[in-house]
Order: sequence, then structure tokens, then C-alpha cells
Amino acid sequence: MRLSTPYIKVRDASCAALVVAAIVALAAPAGAGGREPARLDDLRLLGTHNSYHLRPDRPLLPGESADYAHAPLDVQLSEQGVRSFELDAFNGPDFPVFHSLVVDTGSTCPNLEACFATIDAWSDDHPKHVPLILYVEAKPVPLSTNPIAQDVINNATRDLGITNWDAAAFDRLDALVRRSFGDSLITPDDVRGKRRTLRAAIVRDGWPTIAKSRGKVLVTLIGAQAERDLYRVGAPSLEGRAMFVNTTPADPAAAVISRDVPDARARIPELVGQHFIVKTRADADLVQARANDRTRAEQALGSGAQVIVTDFPVADPAIGPYVVTLRDGTR
Repeated sequence: MRLSTPYIKVRDASCAALVVAAIVALAAPAGAGGREPARLDDLRLLGTHNSYHLRPDRPLLPGESADYAHAPLDVQLSEQGVRSFELDAFNGPDFPVFHSLVVDTGSTCPNLEACFATIDAWSDDHPKHVPLILYVEAKPVPLSTNPIAQDVINNATRDLGITNWDAAAFDRLDALVRRSFGDSLITPDDVRGKRRTLRAAIVRDGWPTIAKSRGKVLVTLIGAQAERDLYRVGAPSLEGRAMFVNTTPADPAAAVISRDVPDARARIPELVGQHFIVKTRADADLVQARANDRTRAEQALGSGAQVIVTDFPVADPAIGPYVVTLRDGTR
């Protein structure tokens, strides 16, 4: 069951009566008349990619993929209908948020604590909102085979106090997530219940209902396999952890899955049918936006994925008219 608005052409009065009855049934409160209550995987959310991102304050190369900017997170929530964010975080003081060392550091919120505080403040002001889904990418310290470039990286990481992720860093991150969202946080333990694995709970019992999850936030760790594996040491099904993890469908921790390219190989309908929450991208690297090519966006919108991610929830005059919005998004 996907929450959406039916669009139906009515040809005569008798048919109209039937359509009205059908729409009333669709609009009935969750659980009414024996219907299954709507759950988190019935949602459809608009998300932004690198949601914090600002254009670099330097001359840009022709066709450079960093040539885009997002509004502050609370503006995206209030004015652009965005309900899912991606935040890149490095392991440093307060977990600084930006895309790349030296060349792409602009951010509307300087660190995860500030980003989370902005989201939580908006949530407090809108306590009946549908659950927000946040994705945190744990960025490793980059390496370069070029000695000069590596020196630049070393100097930047030293100046910022950035190091690679370790177990203690992930414990600090979990503590920040819990401190930032408190009782509004949906955790893997909440969803797993008495099942042995998180995956078993998802495919057999399903997610919590939307009615019980309004005003809440779900956080998922994404990024390189090494960082995600490190986060799960001692918690294969995310026991005691604050965040979900992007993983494969057969994994015991499977609940939230990314399929960036919304083509047939992604098998998104099959994953959605098993109650996984799937994220896909409507565009990437400004390719579609510069060409105003909506082919991939239409594939994403029609894929069944619950989270549709774009760099353009509103059009950017510097790029063109390309924009991605949901036809039936739920606020």
C-alpha cells in the first residue's frame, strides 16, 4: 500500500458514485474496515543528495559536478517538500560535514551536531510530520598516489583534526544521534522487536505504522563497506546501535537499501515487496540537469522506491529548468 492520490477520469454518474466510494475507502483511517495500517515502507519521500552542499568558492571547471547548491535544511523541509537528507561526515571534532577536502568544503551546516539541531528544531515545530529518513555517509580520509596531492591531504586533515573512523568514533556518533533526537529516534532495536534478526522483522512483521511514527526520525549509515562493517562489529543485526545500515537484501541487518540507478537490474519492486525501504537517485553528477533530461527521473519515480533523491528539488537558474518533485509525496 503506497500513500498516494488517485487520479481517475469519470465518464458517467453511476461510475462517479463508485469512484467516490473507492476514494472514501482509500482515505479511510489506517486500520479501518480490516485494512492493514499504513507503515513506513508505504511512504514516498523526496530526498536531496549531499543535502548540505554549497557551490565551491573558487573558479569551477567546465562541466564540474560540484556546480550546485542546496538551501539550508530547514528551508528544504519547509519550502521544498524534502523529507530525506544525505549528510557526509568526517571523523573529527563535532563530525565536520562537507564533500571533499580542500576543493569542495562548502556546507550550510558545519558539522553533524549543527545539521541535526536544525532538523530537530524543525521537527519540534512540526510534530505531526511523517518520519524523516536521514543518511549519514562516514567519509574516510582520502589517499592519493600523487605525493604532492597527498601532502595537501595530510595538511588539511591535520588542520581539521580529521582521522579515519574507528570503533570509538562510531560510539561517539551513536551518542550524538541519540542525544540529538532523543525519543523521536527510530532505532533498529525498535523495529527488530523479538525477532532474531532485523531482516526477519522487516520481511515478516514489517515496519512500525506511520501513525505511531509521526514526528520521528530514522538515521541510516551509508558509505564504504569498511566503515559500515566496522560499525557492526559485535552487532551483526545492529543490536544496541542508533542507526540502520545500508546493506544487501540477504544480510541479517537488511532494512534500508540503496539502489542508486533505477533500472531493471536494481530489482526495486522486488525489494519493496519484501518491505525494505529503498533509496534511488533521479539524477547524478548534474548530467541529467544540464541536459534537462527527465528519463532517469521518470524511471526513479516509477520504480516504487520510497526515497527519491535529487540535486534539484527546485530548479537552479545557473543550470536550467530541470527539477524533480513528487506527484504524490506525503508531508
